[in-house]
Amino acid sequence: MNHEQNKAFAQLKQALANEPVLRLPDFNRPFILYTDASNVGTGAILTQQFQDGLHPVAYASHKFNTTEQNYSTYEQELSAIVLAIRKFQ
Repeated sequence: MNHEQNKAFAQLKQALANEPVLRLPDFNRPFILYTDASNVGTGAILTQQFQDGLHPVAYASHKFNTTEQNYSTYEQELSAIVLAIRKFQ
């Protein structure tokens, strides 16, 4: 990455990790969980619906080790769900 790309990436990370995007969880509202996986790793976003739209309340990710990279697509996707449940329980 060049300097401009690094700067843009840092700004994006900052925006995603702070209000108005990232919100504190409201335990009186239902949670919505999104997960995904690739050959590299898994990710999860815990969200909630607020008056002004859907907002993340937490993020999680895991980089696969060599063994996990050989999992089937089904196992990798399931790994994302397991990660999310463990992280957000």
